[in-house]
Amino acid sequence: MCNIENEKVITLTEEEMGECEEGVRKDPSMAKYSSYNKLTGHDKYIHSLLKYLGVFDLINDLHILDLGCGSGMVYNELKKEGFRNVSACDINKTFEDVKVFDFEKRFNYPSDSFDLIICFDVIEHIKDNLHFISEIHRILKPGGEVIILTGAAEDFSVFYTSFTHYHPYTKASLNEGLKLFFRASKVEYFKAIPILWRFGCFINTGLKYNLLGRAIK
Repeated sequence: MCNIENEKVITLTEEEMGECEEGVRKDPSMAKYSSYNKLTGHDKYIHSLLKYLGVFDLINDLHILDLGCGSGMVYNELKKEGFRNVSACDINKTFEDVKVFDFEKRFNYPSDSFDLIICFDVIEHIKDNLHFISEIHRILKPGGEVIILTGAAEDFSVFYTSFTHYHPYTKASLNEGLKLFFRASKVEYFKAIPILWRFGCFINTGLKYNLLGRAIK
């Protein structure tokens, strides 16, 4: 579910190519996507993002779901960091470990299944967004958290360039949706440029490109 248009392709060193091949040996189901993620730098970006969000600081036996996993970048980075109970789902079978189901219907997981759900660049593609959020709430354990990243409505170039996008979100509207189901939530503007994450004052002021939402069940 990621937008891969206009991605910058970088040249890999022999060492980086070796790392790529080693990753495929460890998880053959990722062979289709490992080279792409390396070439575009997506794996390094996702690693930096998860680290910034504090995910790597969590204990590694938590049950985590990569919801709308796409090519499995979040799933793969969590596995590489030693997280043992990571699941992935999408509407398409993008690699072997993906559970496939329709996000507009009941999620194919029991209630209270996950400690953390990570949902990057997915919710804008969902027609019935209230059902989607309610299902996230249902499959989270009490006290569990969801992290949602989506484009901000203020940046028209993010939302209106794709016909697969159903709902634009503002900071207020996304938080309103989360508050309908979760006991605590927070949404902030977020610029997806790792170098800016060192300077928090630049993330939340004047850079209305992405929204980062977090909510606790």
